[in-house]
Amino acid sequence: MSRFHVGGKVVDTLDLLRKRHWGWRLDMWPFTILYGVWLAAVVPSLDFGDASIVLGGILAFHVLVFLFTVWSVDFKCFVQYSKVQFLGSPPCILLTVLLTAFFFCSYVIVEAY
Repeated sequence: MSRFHVGGKVVDTLDLLRKRHWGWRLDMWPFTILYGVWLAAVVPSLDFGDASIVLGGILAFHVLVFLFTVWSVDFKCFVQYSKVQFLGSPPCILLTVLLTAFFFCSYVIVEAY
């Protein structure tokens, strides 16, 4: 079980996470495949102007994924972390903090070094 329900006044849940290797993150390997497909399939078949438009679309999508990892803690956890089932490796902890005055939750990632 990687999610613990605390149910306190400040902390609601704890999620155990492990940081992925940089090559296995979801903001890295799909884009290396996309850039490789662009280089192998699009560049030889289209002229340079059209291939540049396709590259601009891939770059815009890559920038949006990066910005979503900055803006959203949930998306960052989905892209850069994986859930662990036990405490064998030093995990990171995602805290769901309740802010009852404003009726919304906030997320905090605590990394163990």
